Amino acid sequence: MGSRVLVKVAAVVVVLAGLGVAWVTVLHDDLVTYRHDQATYADQAPPARVIELAGDEAALSVGSPDGRVLTVQWRDPDGEGWTAPEQVFALDGRGRDLADTTAREAGGTVAVLALFSNGNEDDGDDLDVGLVCREQQCWVQPRPGFGGEPEVAPDGATAYLGEDPEGAWLWDESDGIRRVPWSGHPSYGAGPVSASQPALAPDGSLRVVKARVVPGGCRFTLLVSGPLSGDLTPVVTTTRPRDAPADSGCRPFLTAPGPDRVEVRPVDPGQRSFAWDRTGDGWTAGPLRR
Repeated sequence: MGSRVLVKVAAVVVVLAGLGVAWVTVLHDDLVTYRHDQATYADQAPPARVIELAGDEAALSVGSPDGRVLTVQWRDPDGEGWTAPEQVFALDGRGRDLADTTAREAGGTVAVLALFSNGNEDDGDDLDVGLVCREQQCWVQPRPGFGGEPEVAPDGATAYLGEDPEGAWLWDESDGIRRVPWSGHPSYGAGPVSASQPALAPDGSLRVVKARVVPGGCRFTLLVSGPLSGDLTPVVTTTRPRDAPADSGCRPFLTAPGPDRVEVRPVDPGQRSFAWDRTGDGWTAGPLRR
């Protein structure tokens, strides 16, 4: 009886000892990894930008010590310290400096558009740089399309950085940042139509709205793609009245707050906002309730 008790006690001691070693190892790694202060670059314009990560005290800091490069730092989930600054991008040549950053975070993934400019808005020499960071790894893409702002799916699995006539620039962890080619995009073909910028749905698919001026209103068509695809398919059309001439050509701004909802806000002030909701196999248009 006594020998069995001693064996059990010894086993518990071994397990606790193992846990102690693991805990000390993790603590040691954290002390080594997160032993730096944040580099705020307070003397730069703009200074470093801190993006809080959901769920704990972790954060990502994005900035530039000289306006020519981009560096990132990760804050300890316990909020005690930062990793060393890591350079993730450097400009070729001279004449531009970091002017602004736009960032979005969801599900532990951060998408950033960094604007490098020479200060002259008319010469078209600005450079956008796309950056996606997750779990202390970053992916970089110079010139990831144009317009809009970065988007991240709620679970952090996919991100959108921009579009161009060839396709949309998307990210996921397995393939990084790449351009998925357009198929069926309404404003990159023939015809007097305009189109919204893409909206990223929670499942990683894209939503685009085609707009055309018609007598007394605007005709909108919703096009959707599959996850991580630029192959657009029209699914529903609706005509909405307008209160004034559509000087903007009915072009809309849209968001996709859920997999079964698209909210459309026309740029023209004479056009009322509305939403499409999917029920079963179809989509229904109705007033946008706030």
